[in-house]
Formats: sequence, structure tokens, C-alpha cells
Amino acid sequence: MSTQDYKNGTCQPFWRSRWAAAAMLSVVSAVVITCLVSRMQAFTVLDGGERFVISALTDDPTEAVRLAGVAMGEHDAVYRAGSGNELTIGRAFAVTVTVDGDTKQLYLTGGTVGDALKQAGVNANDYRLVNAAVTDTLDEGDDICLESVLNYSERTETAEIPFTVKTEYTPHLAQGRTQVVQKGENGQVTRVIRDTLADGKVVSSVVLSEQRAEPTEEIRLVGTTVGMAMSPAPYSIELNELGQPVGYKAVKVGQCTAYTNDRGLAGNWTATGRPASVGVVAVDPNVIPYGSELYIVSADGSVVYGYAVAGDTGGALTSGRVLVDLFMDTYEDCIRFGRRDMNVYILN
Repeated sequence: MSTQDYKNGTCQPFWRSRWAAAAMLSVVSAVVITCLVSRMQAFTVLDGGERFVISALTDDPTEAVRLAGVAMGEHDAVYRAGSGNELTIGRAFAVTVTVDGDTKQLYLTGGTVGDALKQAGVNANDYRLVNAAVTDTLDEGDDICLESVLNYSERTETAEIPFTVKTEYTPHLAQGRTQVVQKGENGQVTRVIRDTLADGKVVSSVVLSEQRAEPTEEIRLVGTTVGMAMSPAPYSIELNELGQPVGYKAVKVGQCTAYTNDRGLAGNWTATGRPASVGVVAVDPNVIPYGSELYIVSADGSVVYGYAVAGDTGGALTSGRVLVDLFMDTYEDCIRFGRRDMNVYILN
């Protein structure tokens, strides 16, 4: 082709000619065909004694069977061997399961009697197989018969509910002494129970009803005071676990002695005109004013004189040798008390 022909338009470039279009179409077609061929899969379909081999552009086993022209029933199934392309058609067959005269039809492609019972929703433990065993292989037309072996019985069961014990501590009892202020009583629970029996053995139990009588809590008081008061208070004084007053104005600690008018050892009247008696004690009025209400106890709570009123005095008190002189009923009481350190609580 000459340059002049090209310039005059009597010839066209190759890529604009019909030959070029046909060549390009051929190339595209070849590429498409190559891609399709690369995605094709070969399947082997086994249907009983028949064997089909096809190539299909799919990964769905059921679709591959359809493309192979193999008809399948509603309950048939396709089984794929692992990740390979060998497909086996499981042809479904009918079996019946009859429980106490109630029959249900099932469709399976194989398996055992146990598989059929599972599909039927029957618990083999609740029934007795009449004509088969759970491990028997299924065949078309099998009728699996079961009969109930369950019986039910009701019983009443009664049990005690033990009472609990609440312990409270009080300084109004001697240490270790116990007093029951509310007696405990056991409660009771009564249950109606239904047992399910299989071949005479209980396989499960259900509580149908329950009635409860709650127990009564026992309350016990335990004393914390080591010694008992020689002079009881005319009103309630709150004490702690060591027998010491909880509320007070001041406390003094010092030597205490004892005196008495037994055997004529002292007069019958005190310096303030009060009758000499247990609960009236001698003090130095400059240290503990007359009329002060006191509570006197040893530090460990083992010796308790108790409530007292400052109403007498004496030489040993004003000299500071003794903090308080305690009046007692008898000479023997004074000897037993002797001379000891005491806590003297000023209440007001």
C-alpha cells in the first residue's frame, strides 16, 4: 500500500478493519472459555448401582446431581465424601414408630433403631422396645414398637427444720451464767413428692407441694460480770463486758478498805446523818463530795461493791491513805475484802 493510497483514504488502518475486529473477538472468547474451563468441576454421582460422571460449573452437590439428570425424592439426601467430588445419593425409605399404640411414620436414608427413635423424639429410657434393639440396623418397612414401662407414685415426706440459737451478752448476770429468755422450737417441712418408676426403680422425683412451719429462734443471755454487786443499784446502770459502767462523770482509782458496825466496831450513824448501812461509804469530801452517787468495782470485774452514796468520812480518808472506805454488813465481809485497789466511778 502506497503512502498516496493511505492519504487518499482508499485504505484503512489494520486495527479499524473487520479482520482486526474478528481477531480481537477470538482472543476474548478464548480467554472467557479458558476461565470457564478452569472453574469447571468433575463430579461422580453414585445412585445405587449406577454411576454418573459430569463436569459442572458449581460447588453445590445437590445442583450437581440435578445437572447429572438424576431425579431425587422429597426425603432423599446427597452425601459428599469429605472435601472430594464423589456424591452418593441416599434414597429415603419409610419406617414407623409405634408407642403404646400411637404410630408415627418417619423417612430415613439409613441408620439404626436408635436414630429413628431420636428423630421421633422418643426417649428410649422411658419405654421398653418390644420387637427390636436400639443398635439394630434399619430396613425399609420396619415397624418399631415400644411400650411404656413408667409408673408413678406419690408419697409424703416430713423433716424437721432445726432452730437457731442467738446469744446475747449481759452484765446483769454473773460471768458464765446462762439464761434462756426465749425457748427454741424446731420447725417442720412437709413435702408431697411424685416418683417416676421404671421397672420398679425410681428414675426421677418431683416435689408437688411443700408446707413449712418455721422454727422459733432460741435466745440465750450469757453473763459477763465476774462478781455480783454487794450493793445493788436503785436504777439501771449500763455496764460493759468487764462490769464497768458505760456512762459516768469521772473515775478514780485507789486503795479501798472496809468497815462495819458489826460487834460495835463503828457507830450506827454516818458523818452526814445517814444511817450506817451497805451502800453508804466514807470518803474525803474534798476529793469526792458528799452525796455523790458512785459505782465501785475492781478493774477485772471480779469484786463488785456496786452502787454507793458518799455519806461518811474518817481519818484514813482525809489523810489520803485510803480513797474510799466501804461499809459492809459483817466483820467477816470486811476481812474477806481486806484492802485492794478499786475503780470508783462518780455517776453524778
